Parts: sequence; structure tokens; C-alpha cells
Amino acid sequence: CFNIQRGQRILKVLGALKTHPELMNAHVIALQEVDRWNVRTGSLDLATMIARELEMNLVYGVEFFELNRGRKSGGGDHGNALLTRLPFEAPRIIPLPLGFDWSRSRTQPRLGRRMAIAFDLIWGQHKIAFINAHLENQCLARRRMAQVEAILAAEEQAIKRGPSLLMGDMNTFFYKEPKTLASLAAERGFVDVMPARPRGTWGPFFKLDWILSRGLEAEGSGVSRDVRSSDHKPLWATFRLP
Repeated sequence: CFNIQRGQRILKVLGALKTHPELMNAHVIALQEVDRWNVRTGSLDLATMIARELEMNLVYGVEFFELNRGRKSGGGDHGNALLTRLPFEAPRIIPLPLGFDWSRSRTQPRLGRRMAIAFDLIWGQHKIAFINAHLENQCLARRRMAQVEAILAAEEQAIKRGPSLLMGDMNTFFYKEPKTLASLAAERGFVDVMPARPRGTWGPFFKLDWILSRGLEAEGSGVSRDVRSSDHKPLWATFRLP
């Protein structure tokens, strides 16, 4: 699980995903802030580039269209991606309640809203719901928690059906907000699988990025702190069915 900061250092991102010992053998990769066709990242379709380089299948969902009002940085879109070599079905987008109107932003004018994408991974005889979310950063905690509620409500049937994973950049900046999110997810049977210390995934202190599981047993997890290709650090976890 990795917010790649729009892929501004895409070669380093690819290098980490291909060669880092904690990341290179991933069966599923969840990415946030993936650019396509924006001037700031060479007007390239980075979502497709990553999928081709890793030889993985891609599900991509558009979060925002970046308006290019003289900024020489927009012109395309960015969003979330799920990549895997395993079979999957039912790819879907989960639109989230509006937390901030980005069309009014003077510095980053955009059209769109925060969203999550999901699919059902086929693992032997099991279907596992993978949910990759990117919550709003320009709002109060209560609005982010409303977005979490929207995800859990939209995926209620998939979550009740069997094992589930909820992950992504949750932007839990405020004091006690991580505990609020963990409690809210626990009401639906999710547990935080990441180690308690060290906690920072954005800088040394802020726990913004999450992997939460339901009906799966985590065998190991961690934050790849030596990866320096984004302002976020990549998270990883391994699971087995109980």
C-alpha cells in the first residue's frame, strides 16, 4: 500500500516496487495519487506504465481531473490503482461524501472528489474484498470518518460475505484520529495489522496510511522506511486464511 505522490519520482517508485525485498513479491499492490497525462509527470499514463513494468493487471479509478490554469502541472487526471497477477472480479468505484470543494482551490484546482476502488480477489475457494481508499486531507476529522462510514456501508455485503482488506491513505492527521478510525473499523470486525511502533508513515509521527483486515490472519507487516520515492512510506503485510 503506497501513496506515490503522483509519481513525481516514478523511476524510484518502480525501482522500489521491483527490487525492494519487502515489496517485490507482492500479490496485490494498492496505490494512491497515481497520475495520468499530467504535465508535472511528463504527460505520461503512469498507471499503465506501472502495470506494464510490473507485469500486473490494473484496476484504476479517477479521483480528480487536474485543471491546468497556467500552472503547467495539470491537464490530466489522478486516482487510485489496484494491481495484481491473481484472478479477480467485480472491480468498482466507491464515491465518497464531499469533504472539500477542490474546484475552488487557488493552488490546485480540480474537478472530482475523493473515492475508493475495490475488487474481489479470487484466492483458492475464497473471495477477498480489497478496498483501496484515499480520504480527504482538507477537512476536519468528522468528515473523514463520514467517508469511512460511506466505504463500509457501500461494501457491507462484500465484508459480511468473507475476508476483507481496507487500506490506503486515510489522512488521519489530528490527535486521537487514528484511534477513532481504528474503533470505527473495529465495529465491522477490522483490525489494524501494522506494528504500533514506529508509527509514522508520513514523516516520523503521522500515521496516515493504513492496512486493516477482517477474517485474515496477518503473519507479518511493516513500513519500508528506507524507500525515498514519495512523501509517504510504503506499507506491506502478509496474510493467511485462519
